[in-house]
Amino acid sequence: MMKRIFEYLFVLFIIAATGCFRGAGNQEPARIEGERLVLRIERNWSMEKSHEIALRYGLDTILMDSILEQAPASLPDSIDWKIESSEKKFIEISKPVFNTDFSPLGANDILIFEEGWLNPLVNEPKTPVRFGTNLLRDESVVKVEDSVAIFSLHGYADAESVILSGSFNNWNTLAIPLKKEVIVDPEKGKRSITRWRAAVKLVPGKYTYRYIVGGKWTRDPDNLKDELEEGRGRVSVFFMPNKIFELEGRSDARKVLLTGSFINWSRKGIPMERSGDKWILPAYLKNGTWTYKFIADNEWLTDPANPDTRSDASGNMNSFLSIGEKYTFRLNGLQQAEKVVLTGSFNNWSDNELVMDKDSVGWKLEIALEPGNWEYKSIADGSWMVDPENAFTTGAGDYTNSLMVINPSHTFVLEGFKDAEDVIVSGSFNNWSRSEYRMVKDGDTWKFPIHLEQGKCLYKFIVDGEWITDPGNETWEDNEYGTGNSVLWIGQ
Repeated sequence: MMKRIFEYLFVLFIIAATGCFRGAGNQEPARIEGERLVLRIERNWSMEKSHEIALRYGLDTILMDSILEQAPASLPDSIDWKIESSEKKFIEISKPVFNTDFSPLGANDILIFEEGWLNPLVNEPKTPVRFGTNLLRDESVVKVEDSVAIFSLHGYADAESVILSGSFNNWNTLAIPLKKEVIVDPEKGKRSITRWRAAVKLVPGKYTYRYIVGGKWTRDPDNLKDELEEGRGRVSVFFMPNKIFELEGRSDARKVLLTGSFINWSRKGIPMERSGDKWILPAYLKNGTWTYKFIADNEWLTDPANPDTRSDASGNMNSFLSIGEKYTFRLNGLQQAEKVVLTGSFNNWSDNELVMDKDSVGWKLEIALEPGNWEYKSIADGSWMVDPENAFTTGAGDYTNSLMVINPSHTFVLEGFKDAEDVIVSGSFNNWSRSEYRMVKDGDTWKFPIHLEQGKCLYKFIVDGEWITDPGNETWEDNEYGTGNSVLWIGQ
C-alpha cells in the first residue's frame, strides 16, 4: 500500500514540477483521473516537443510518431496505453498510474518501453544536408557494404549488452542490439579483443547515433566526427555515402583534395585518402547537379574518369555530376544572345556555373533536382530575366523569380474571387511571406501547386492585400490575432 502511495505522489510531483518549470502559460499535458494517467497529445506539436513529452511520460517515441501521423483507432494490447478520445486537434491516451515496474528514473538511466510490435527500423535520414564525409579512425568502425552499414564498437568486454540507437530508428532503445564477438587481433599475436557489431540498412544521407553500453549512453570513441544535438548532448555523426570520388595516376602526389560547388569551391577542400595507386573519398551528396575538381599538390584538375566536363561562364573547365532525376530548363528565343546562364536556389544563385546550350529553338539545360520548390532565372549576356513562359512566380519587383515545383504534394485552390487581381498563398511553409507564392488564375479559379513536407501546415490566402482563411477548408485553428488560420495535413 505504501508503495502505491509513493508511486502516486511521485507521478503528481512530476506533473507539478514540469508544469512549474514551464510557467503558467504552458499547461502540462498530463492529468490524473482516478487511477489512470491521462496524456493529451496535441496534433500540432513539433517532433521535438512530442519526443520530449514521450520520454517524460514513458511513451515510446516511435509510438508517439505513429499516434500523430496515423491517428490509430486503438493501440496494441501488449502495452499499457489506450486511446481515450480522438479529436481534430488532439488525442487523449491513458495508462494506469500504478505499475509494478515503476521506479524513479536517474539521470543516467535509459528509457526502454514496449515497442516490439512496431517495425523498429526507420531508415530515412532525419537531417537534411547537401554534402558530407566521414572521419573514422579506420574503415572497420562503420563499414559500408552496398546499402548496409556495419557498425562496430571495440572493447567493453565486461558489458552485458550494447544497443545502437540513432536518428535511423527514431532513437529506439531496444531495436538494434549488437552481437558480441571475441576475435584475435592480428597485430597483437594471440591476444583476443572484444568487438560488438550490428548491421543497419540505410539510404544515403546524414545520421546521428550513440551506443548504450550496459545502460549508459556513449559516443562512438572511434568516430572523430560529432556534433551537439539539442536534447541529446554530443552525438556521433555518420554519412551513408552515395558517391565515391576517385583519382588515379597521381600516386606521387603528397596531398589530394576534393572541392566543388557543394562546399562553395573552398580552396581548403576535403582531404582524400591514398589507396594503393589512387586517391579515394566516399561522400554523401544530395540530389542535384554539382560541379567539382581535384587539387593535387596545388594543381587543379578535372576528373579524368568523368567524361562530363563543361566550361563555366568564365571559361574554366569543371567536372559535372548529376544525382537523381533530371529536368530540362528551356528559354525559347534570344537567338542573338551569345551566352545564357541558368541560376537559381538550386545552386546558390551562381552567375557563371550553369551555362545553357543553344539549339534551333532557344536555350536549354538538363540538370538533376530533388522534389521541392525551386526559384530560378536566366542571365542572357549579363541581363537577369524570369522565364516568360512560366506563369508561376515568387517575390516582387526586381526580386521576382520564376518558380519550378518538382513533385507537388498539394495544389492550393481558391474559388469565388474571379475579379481579384492578385492572390498569394502564404503560411508556415514560407514564414508567412506577403510576396510568396503568387497563385495563377485558371478560369474563375486560382491555383498554386506546391511541394510540402509531410505534417501540419498553417496557411491563408492574400486576396488583393486582404488576408482570408480558405473558404473551401473547414479545418482551422485560432491564432494570436484572433483571425484564425486554415490547417492542412500532408501525408496524413
